[in-house]
Amino acid sequence: MKRSEIRELTFRLIYSLEFQRDVNIAEQIDIFEKENDINEDKDTEYLSDCIYGIKEKEQEIEDEIKKDLIPEWKMERVSRINLSL
Repeated sequence: MKRSEIRELTFRLIYSLEFQRDVNIAEQIDIFEKENDINEDKDTEYLSDCIYGIKEKEQEIEDEIKKDLIPEWKMERVSRINLSL
């Protein structure tokens, strides 16, 4: 799979996980890989590394975003698509 394709698929999974907060991430990755025919080791590794890396640093990422919000805004007001970028 081309690097741009796996990046796009990774973004899709990140976005979908924003709406599924209480799910088993490993299970969701496995389902997503099967549904999207992601079979190559380098692609599955890239996808997993991205997802787990984001989840691991989720609080740090949110703190960085909060620093740039105007005082009247809260994280809940930021659209999910913007948080996934």
